[in-house]
Amino acid sequence: MAADAVTVAIKEAAANPAAAVGTWVSAVTIHGDSFQGQIFAYQPELGMLVLQGLAAASSNGSSAAATPKATASNGSSNATNSNAFDFHVLKLAGIKLVVPAKPATAASAAAAAADGGAKPTSTSAAASPSRSPVPGSTATLAPPVAPVPLPPLVPITHIPLDQLKLRTIQAVRAEMERNAKIGVGVDREAQDIFDALAKTLPATWKATSIFVMDEVLIDPPYTGANCRLLSAKTGSESTLARVKKVLDGERRRLGLAAHVSATASPPSK
Repeated sequence: MAADAVTVAIKEAAANPAAAVGTWVSAVTIHGDSFQGQIFAYQPELGMLVLQGLAAASSNGSSAAATPKATASNGSSNATNSNAFDFHVLKLAGIKLVVPAKPATAASAAAAAADGGAKPTSTSAAASPSRSPVPGSTATLAPPVAPVPLPPLVPITHIPLDQLKLRTIQAVRAEMERNAKIGVGVDREAQDIFDALAKTLPATWKATSIFVMDEVLIDPPYTGANCRLLSAKTGSESTLARVKKVLDGERRRLGLAAHVSATASPPSK
């Protein structure tokens, strides 16, 4: 396997990719952007590198940022709070340089402990996990400053496939419902009328006509006179009258041209 920026920086990773996991590094892309954090995953077969860095809101050096509380969504304390971290997924082909952090010394660890626990040993821009351009030549990039001690990697927990399937079904259904509310081959005025009606009445598109309450079809140009029933069940006439009334009101609210619907009384002479 050809060498990449990770194996150039971490020799052991060439024979054992897992050896790179947990190492705090700074990665510079071919576009000159820099990302910093622990190697969460290194997959040369997939051509991917994932960095786990301190979240941008937590990069101010607070001890809570470096040592996140271990809380799970169910209230238990067996999972690391992933909200304390940012994750950066990078393509190995797009990485120009990887620079590991210098090993922490006993003095730096003692200083960090005396200063309130785990926190970055520097609050300079070099210690920030946020994305930033790298000035000048990347060949002389200084080793990054890692937090002391290093925060734990977020554990990979059980993935409930049944819940994922349910969420997929719900997402597809929601997308279908959203698409059903977007007219095809209609103008902005027609869409505005539909959106206004859909706020009050259940409505979908049938070609260029608006289908309301599963009973009334409104044909272009979408006036009360263009409303017609598609069924003859009991109460349909009252449904038609209601749709016409709502439609007339929404047209007035939208400032559209006035018209006389089929249910409106003729003007007095």
